[in-house]
Amino acid sequence: MSDSKPLFRFVIVIAFGCCLCGCLYLKHGETETINVQSEPSGAQVVVNGTPYGTTPTDVTLSRCQDYQATLSKGGYSPANLDISRGTKPIEGLDSFLLFCDSVFAPALLVDQYFCAVSQFSPNPVSVTLLPASDEKSPGL
Repeated sequence: MSDSKPLFRFVIVIAFGCCLCGCLYLKHGETETINVQSEPSGAQVVVNGTPYGTTPTDVTLSRCQDYQATLSKGGYSPANLDISRGTKPIEGLDSFLLFCDSVFAPALLVDQYFCAVSQFSPNPVSVTLLPASDEKSPGL
C-alpha cells in the first residue's frame, strides 16, 4: 500500500501558493505594453519626462498610474495626450480568475496592489501631428 501523504502535502502546498498569488496578476502582470504610432512617423515619444524613442514604438508602463505623453517632430506642433488607466472588461477566463481571487482574499489583494485589473486607454496610441504654424508676423 502506497503512502499518499507526500502527494497530498504537495497538492496542499501548491494550492496554498496559488491562493497567495493573484490570478489576474499572474496572467496580466503589473505592466502593459502600449503601441505608439504617429503620422508622420519618426516622432519623438516622451512619457512623464522619459524618452522612449521614435514612432512607431512600444512603451511598457506600470498599470498603477496615469501618464502624460508628448509626441514631437521637427516642423510639426507637439501633441500631448493622457494615457489613463481604467478597469479592463472582465470576460472569458478573466471572469473565472476574478472569481478565484474573490474566494481567496489574499489573491484579490495581490491583484489590486499590482493593478492587474487595470488597462490603459488609448491603446494603441495613434496621433496625427499637425504642421507647425509659422508665427512670424510681417514686419512694419
